[in-house]
Amino acid sequence: MRAFLLNLVYALLLIMPTIVLACLPGELLDTGQGGEILSNVRSVRSVAFLAFIAFPYLFAMFSAAARLSFSAWNKLPFQEGCLNLANFRPRGRLMVTCLAGFTATLVALSPLYTFKRDDTLSSIVYNGFVVRWFYELGVLFLVLIGVGLFAQWRTNTGSKNLLRKYIVSAKSAYIVPVLIAYTEFCYLDPINKYHRNSADLEAVAFIFVSLVVTCVLPSASNKSSATGRQAEAEAMKRWSSEWPAIVLALVILISFAAFPSWVGLLLGSLLVFIAGIGAWVVVTSAIWSTLLSVPHRIPQIAAAAALTGSLAFCTGRALVAGRVNTVSGTLASTPSDTRDVSIGDDYDAWNKGSSSSPEPTIIVLGEGGGIRASYWTVSGLEVLSLPSVDLISRTYAIVGVSGGALGAAAFMANYVAANDARKANPGIFQSPFVPPALAGNMSKEELSTDFLGPWLARMMSTEGFQKLVPLRLAPSKDETLQSAWYSSLACHTGTGWYTPPTAEKTCELVGPILNGPLADFPKSLDGRQLPRLIFVATHVETGKRVLFSSVTFRPEDFPDAMLMETLAPQSVDLLSAAHASARFPLVSSPGLITNSNGSTAGHVVDGGYDDVSGAQTALELVRLISAHKKEDFHPIIVDLNNDPDDGADANDKHRMGELETIGSTLESSRRDQSTFIKRQLLAQVCLLDGGYVSLKVYKHRDGPIGLGWTLSQDAATSLQTAMNKESKFFFSATPDMPTPQLAMSQLVKKATDNCKSKAIAF
Repeated sequence: MRAFLLNLVYALLLIMPTIVLACLPGELLDTGQGGEILSNVRSVRSVAFLAFIAFPYLFAMFSAAARLSFSAWNKLPFQEGCLNLANFRPRGRLMVTCLAGFTATLVALSPLYTFKRDDTLSSIVYNGFVVRWFYELGVLFLVLIGVGLFAQWRTNTGSKNLLRKYIVSAKSAYIVPVLIAYTEFCYLDPINKYHRNSADLEAVAFIFVSLVVTCVLPSASNKSSATGRQAEAEAMKRWSSEWPAIVLALVILISFAAFPSWVGLLLGSLLVFIAGIGAWVVVTSAIWSTLLSVPHRIPQIAAAAALTGSLAFCTGRALVAGRVNTVSGTLASTPSDTRDVSIGDDYDAWNKGSSSSPEPTIIVLGEGGGIRASYWTVSGLEVLSLPSVDLISRTYAIVGVSGGALGAAAFMANYVAANDARKANPGIFQSPFVPPALAGNMSKEELSTDFLGPWLARMMSTEGFQKLVPLRLAPSKDETLQSAWYSSLACHTGTGWYTPPTAEKTCELVGPILNGPLADFPKSLDGRQLPRLIFVATHVETGKRVLFSSVTFRPEDFPDAMLMETLAPQSVDLLSAAHASARFPLVSSPGLITNSNGSTAGHVVDGGYDDVSGAQTALELVRLISAHKKEDFHPIIVDLNNDPDDGADANDKHRMGELETIGSTLESSRRDQSTFIKRQLLAQVCLLDGGYVSLKVYKHRDGPIGLGWTLSQDAATSLQTAMNKESKFFFSATPDMPTPQLAMSQLVKKATDNCKSKAIAF
């Protein structure tokens, strides 16, 4: 029994990299963001790639990793008895490693079997599971491969020809059914007749990748037995015999490092994650088996661990941050107008030309919440901008935080670009191609891109090495994420098989707006005032807010905040300002800000640390304008609240560990602080005969939506449906299309009613 336990420990030690990386997908995909990634598995083709490619690929890579690890078996003091690898012939060890690879594959891909989608169609057709029968088919392919491997194992003759036939049969048992199944389910799908060119390219890619996977599938050698020194020599040669898997792993990681955006957007986050797991398990197993094989391995492993830890510690202390001041020196040094202006004077300039009777002034809060917040903010701004509502003309400011800042930047950039495109070519903008609707549709489509794919490609390639070296060897994860945002918003990733002229022209014009200084963002459009953009970040060194605004406000108007346009006028472009507000640690590095002479002014992280809703900044705006305007200011707050948390469940029986309480307490206190500031804002606007409207996502009605940088089609549909329900009061006054006057009256009524009832779901 003692020998069995010792051998078990040594065997687990050998395959430790395989065990760790096999369990990693289950831990990471069992989150809200993981649910969004799994929900994105909708189309037949993407499921086919998972079932027909990912399953055999992971099996081949995990099996190769196990064989690499087992090459060091003779360097560990295995005891005589059960689980002693010396008792297995080479082909017996092949079956052991294949069994380990098969088990690791099932463990790694178990979330595909256990995850259930919440949409009604999936619940009816698939009992909530994500096309589960496809994955069962993928496991069947592994069984077919295993039958061929079993036949190789049972071959006792030394005939090379017979063994070669068994090897070909085993690989054919995979490649032939896969090609038939893919052709049947995907290429002959009648839906694809409208996308025949893309289907042709995808078929070529599928065949090529499946052939590559076939090459790395395990196969037996022509040696039926080996003992003594022969066994030891055979074990030492095992490392070099796995060169196809090692080469494939290196090619994958180099592709991730060289083309993270292209690979990430092409494959999507789930396939990138699976490909990266397979590549890293081979690389780490090769390194691990080498460390186990060297003389005096324990001191050398300890020294390697100490060196890695020291490098990581030193690099971590020398904070490597991404630059926020991205506008070139020439452009930044020649501003058109950098004079500070008070909030009151800017409000007068914005309000010039309005009717003699005081009209309500709208301030929009674009709350934080990752890509979910971006989509929700775009949906809300689209409703306010529709010609039948046209409340964007009475919106003085949009205060964006984190994902809300990205959504505001995306919509307003597309809104301005669409209007410029209409002026350049009025003929192409006929109903329903009105600029607000076009800007909303384009922004939502662009923000539905899987931005996590490029980020994962960077994280799984160079980011780990970057943490050990203080020098910038490659673009960072935050630069990759922002580059993916820009590529999508500027339509560089493609807009589908057909692009209408309106979208094509808008795409041409939106890039310079995103890359242009935030302070140069238009203050008006065709004689109509545009909202002021204010994005909130958090200063790492002081904890203060850092405000990025399209107007150069006076510093004394915001005494408890730092104004970027005062520190370095016109040095930050629109997209970088939005990213500065959305730099959540571990996802993005802190952003480095500099003043006008180039010296460091500190670092910024996600604005949600200080003002997650933007209510604190909005409260300062309301107080300053009311002090300036006295009786003629009636603010209405439109809170775009995307957090689908309906309140804490006091009866929750989930056991919370001590470490888990740290994050949970911080999140709860942050939410409580946000509610407190919102109540102050509510009291202030109600005193000024204004009001407060919250357009909110509800968990019990709209379902849980993951927090991160990828949004599933299910979640996008849920958010759009929720916005339609939340904004229907704009259209309830008349059965016909509303007018801006009716829309404003409905907004005022709902906002003032909330002041009377004081019952608002913050």
